[in-house]
Amino acid sequence: MADTDPNAQTLAGPPVPPSEMKTLSGAVEGSSPSQPQVTPQTQPQPQTQAKPQPQAKPQPQAKPDPKAAPFAGQVWGDFELTRLIGRGGMGSVYLGRQVSLDRPVAIKVLPENLSDDQQFRRRFMLEARAIALVSHTNVVQVYSAGTHQGNHYFAMEFVDGSDLQQKLRSGWRPAQGEALNLILQAARGLAAAGERGLVHRDIKPGNMLLDQKNTLKLTDFGLVKLASENHGLTMAGVVMGTVSYFSPEQGRGLACDQRTDLYALGVVFYELLTGTLPFPGHEPTSVIYQHIHVEPPPPRTIDPFVPEDWQRVCLTCLQKNPDDRYQQATELIADLERLQRGEKPLCHNTKAPTAALATAETIVVGQRFRGRRNWLLPLSLTAAALAAATLAAITLWPTSPAPAAPSAAIPQPGTATPVPAQMTGTATPVPGQKPAPTQAQQPATQSPSEPNQPAEPPVPTQTQLAAQAKAAEAQQALTRCRAALAQGELAIAERELASAASLVDTADYVSAKEELRRQREAMINRIAEADALITQRQAGRAVALLAPLAERHPHEPAVGSALRRATDANEREAVVARALAAQLDLGHQALSRRDWPAASAAFSAAKAIDATAPAIAQGLASAEAGQRRQSAAQAAFDARIEAKDLRGGEAALTDLQNAAQMSISLPAADRLARLRQQLDAERLAAQQAAAQQTAATAATTPSQRPPAVVEAPAPAPPPTARPIPPSPAAPASVVKRAVPTWASNHGNDARGDWADLDLAGIVQRFRLIPAGMFTMGSPADEKDRRKDEVQRQVTLSKAFWLADSECTQQCWTKVMGKNPSAFKGNDHAVNEISFVEIQRFLAQAGTQAQGAVLRLPSEAEWEYACRAGTTGPFAGAIDVLTWHRGNSNSKAQPVRTKAANPWGLYDMHGGVLEWTQDAWTDTPAPDPVTDPLVMGKSKRVIRGGCWNMSAPLCRSAARRPMSEGDTWDVLGFRIAIDATP
Repeated sequence: MADTDPNAQTLAGPPVPPSEMKTLSGAVEGSSPSQPQVTPQTQPQPQTQAKPQPQAKPQPQAKPDPKAAPFAGQVWGDFELTRLIGRGGMGSVYLGRQVSLDRPVAIKVLPENLSDDQQFRRRFMLEARAIALVSHTNVVQVYSAGTHQGNHYFAMEFVDGSDLQQKLRSGWRPAQGEALNLILQAARGLAAAGERGLVHRDIKPGNMLLDQKNTLKLTDFGLVKLASENHGLTMAGVVMGTVSYFSPEQGRGLACDQRTDLYALGVVFYELLTGTLPFPGHEPTSVIYQHIHVEPPPPRTIDPFVPEDWQRVCLTCLQKNPDDRYQQATELIADLERLQRGEKPLCHNTKAPTAALATAETIVVGQRFRGRRNWLLPLSLTAAALAAATLAAITLWPTSPAPAAPSAAIPQPGTATPVPAQMTGTATPVPGQKPAPTQAQQPATQSPSEPNQPAEPPVPTQTQLAAQAKAAEAQQALTRCRAALAQGELAIAERELASAASLVDTADYVSAKEELRRQREAMINRIAEADALITQRQAGRAVALLAPLAERHPHEPAVGSALRRATDANEREAVVARALAAQLDLGHQALSRRDWPAASAAFSAAKAIDATAPAIAQGLASAEAGQRRQSAAQAAFDARIEAKDLRGGEAALTDLQNAAQMSISLPAADRLARLRQQLDAERLAAQQAAAQQTAATAATTPSQRPPAVVEAPAPAPPPTARPIPPSPAAPASVVKRAVPTWASNHGNDARGDWADLDLAGIVQRFRLIPAGMFTMGSPADEKDRRKDEVQRQVTLSKAFWLADSECTQQCWTKVMGKNPSAFKGNDHAVNEISFVEIQRFLAQAGTQAQGAVLRLPSEAEWEYACRAGTTGPFAGAIDVLTWHRGNSNSKAQPVRTKAANPWGLYDMHGGVLEWTQDAWTDTPAPDPVTDPLVMGKSKRVIRGGCWNMSAPLCRSAARRPMSEGDTWDVLGFRIAIDATP
C-alpha cells in the first residue's frame, strides 16, 4: 500500500507550473486567521532540484533520552503517569491510571515550551472541552482536565489497540465489509460531534483508534472548530490539517463545516477500498492542487471488485462542491446502512467533469488563489503568438521558397537546367517565358515524371491563409469566452464573444451566447430580488442573497453596487433595530416593575422609531391597562383608609401591591400601619375611659363601697396581633433599640432596627425581629394547604436578629474557601449545602462575629418573620416579593432584587428554600406554645419556596422535610443571632 505521508511520496498528479506552485504556496503560508490550516509538519517547502547524495555511513543507534518522558512515574492529583505512549505537535500522551477508580487512562500533556503561550493553552483546553461535549461510543471520552505545577493536561479514555494509520502502514487492507463498518462507525462519531456544532477539521486514519473489539473511536480534536462560535485561536502562517485528506475548501482557505469532515472521511473510505490515496503526491502544494482541480480515479478503475454502489457513495463524499456532497453525517450513515443491507444508496453526485469543463478548468488553474484579472494572460499570449506566426507566413510566402527534394525538380522547356520546385510543388516562371505547365495541365498522353508519387495538395492563397488565421483567432476567443463564463466574468466573456463573431453560425457560438444571456439574466433577477428585500426592510436577507453572487461575479459593477446598497441598508436596519430593542427592553422592564408611566413613555419612543413593530401596541395596551388597575386599586384603598376599615384596608393594600410599583405601595403600607396604631390608641383610650366611668359610678353609689385603688385593665390584643410590636410596619416605634456589640454599623428606618455584621470583608445586614405572638400554620380553607400545616397560637418571648437575605456565595466562599453551588454567582444564594456543612460554617464565621452566636432560625421564628404581621398565604404580592417559577425565567436570580416584606426581609417566599433548626415532625404540638423548637436528628424542616417552584409552593406556611446530610441546588439558608436584652 502507498505511504500516506505527503512528505515521503512521489508526485503522482499532473506537474504544477511554477506560477501555480507559488500561488498554492501563498495560500498555505499566507492563510488568514479565519482559514483552516495545516499542521506545521505539512508546511510546504521550497522546491529545489534533487542532487545525488553520497551514501551515508550507518550511524550507531541513539540511546533512549531520559528526558523524552520527563513526567513518567509522577502522580498528578488523582492520576499516575506511567510511560510515554505518543507525542505530537500539540502535546505528549502518557499511559496512566486514575487512582480513585483504578482504571487506565490516557493523559495528554501540553509541551513545556508551549505552556507559557496563552494561545496554545487556550487551544489545548478547547480540545479537552470539545471532546467532553460529545458522549458517544465512537468518540474518545474526556474524564478530567487540570494543571499540575504549571503543566496543563487532560485525562481521557485509554483505547487498548492501535490507530488505523499504523494498521495500514503495516500492509493490512480490510475486507470490503470491514472497511464499510469502519467508515460507518466514524460517520456515527462525526454525527455525534455535529450535534454539538463541532467540526473536527483533521479526519485521517491516524486519528481513528481501534480497540481489541474493533470499535473505532475518533480522537485528536486539537484543530476542532465550533461552527456557531469563533475562538480566535488560529495562527497566521500555520495551516491546520493534513493535506492528504484536505477538502477543496480547506485548500482554498474557505469556511469549513461538517461537509469538510465528510470529504476527509471519503478519502479514508477510498483508501480502505483501493489501498491507495485518491491524490498521492510528494509536495503538499501539489496534493492541495489535486484536491481542488483534479477528479479522483473511480475506485473500480483501481480495484474492479469494488461494488458500483459503494463507489457512488465514496465519490459523493469526494465532490469538489460541498453542496454536491452529503450535507450531514446522518445522510451518509443512512446510505452506508443501506449498503450493509444490500440496498441501493440515495446519493447521485457521481458524474465526472465534461471535457469542456475540464478545458476551462485547465485554462484558469489557480485563479482562486491570486488576483483574478490576470487569469487569461497565458492563453492570450498563446493566441497572439499563433496569430503572429500565421501573418509572418503570409508575408514571407513569395520570397522565401523552401528547397525541394531533387526528385521534385521540373525541367524548364528549352533548357536542361532544372528549376527547384517550390514548397508547394509549383515552379517559378522565368521572365519572358510562359510558365511550364503543371502536372495537372499536361496532356493526357504525357506521363508524369514520377507516376507512383501522389498528387500534391493545392496551394492555399493568401486570402485563404488569412481566413484560416482569423478563424483560429475566433476559436481561441470563443474558448476564452467559455472559460470566462465558467468563472462568472461576464464582461470578459462579452468582449471575447464579440471577437468570435465570425463563428456566429456555429453551435459553440450559439451555446456560449445563450449561456452568457442566461447568466446575465439570472444576475439581473437576483439584484431585483435583493432590491425588493431592501424595500421590505429585509436587508440582511438581501446581503445573504447577493454575497454568493458577488463571489461568482466579482468584477460586475451592478453586483458590487447592489451589494453595497444592501450592506448599507443592513447597517441602517441594525442601528434602528438596536434602538428599537433598547426602548422595548426599557418598556418591558417598566411593565415588570409596574411603573406604568415609564412603560408608556418607552413604548411611545419605540413607536416613533418603528411603528410597525407588533410588540409596541401590546406594550402600550398593557401600560394603559396597568395604569387603570392602579388608579382603581388606589381609589379603593383610599376609601378604606378614610372609612377606618382596617380589614378592608388590608385587602385593598394587597390589590394595590399587585397593581402598582413599590414607590406607590410602600407609602400605602405605612398609611395602613398608622391607621392600625390610631385604632389601637383609640380602643385603648375608650377602654380607659370606660374603666374610669365605672369607677366614678361605683364611688357615688351609696349601696356600694368604693375600692381603695381602681386600676384600668390592660386591653386585650386582637387575635392576630403581637404584643410587641403592635404595628408590623413600624416595630421600632414600640421596641426599645438595642445596639449589638458585633455590629459594624447600625440604624433605624421605616421597617425597624438594622445592624451590619462584617464577615471576612462581606457585610451582611440583619433586621431586629421583636418578640410577639402569631398564628402559625394555615387555615383549613387556604388553597394548596397540606395537612401538616396545623394552625396554633405561638408566642416568641425573645426578640432576635435575622439576616435580611439568604447567605450569598461570596460570603460562604470568604469563610469556607470554596463554593459548592451548582448555580454560580457571587450575589446569588449559596446552594448545594447540607445542614451539617452549615453548622461548620456558622462555627467558623462565629469566630469573626465578636462574640455573637450564629445559628439557624427555628421553624416558628422563620414563619413569624416571613409573615411580618400578615395572615394570608403571602406577606404581599408574590411577584413583587420574590422570584418563583412564574417570573424567574427558570433561572436562579441574585438576592435582594425583589421587594422586602414589611419587616425588611428579602426573598422569604422564594429565591431558594431555607434550612431551619427544627427536626421534622408532621404532628406539631397543639397551641398555645411558647418558643417551640423540635429537637432530634435525621431530618430537618426546610421552609419557603425557590425560583424553580410554582407560587402555591412558596406560601408562608409551606414546609418540607430534608435529611441533614442531603444537598439540593435550590436549598440555602439565612443566619439568625439572639438579641441581647
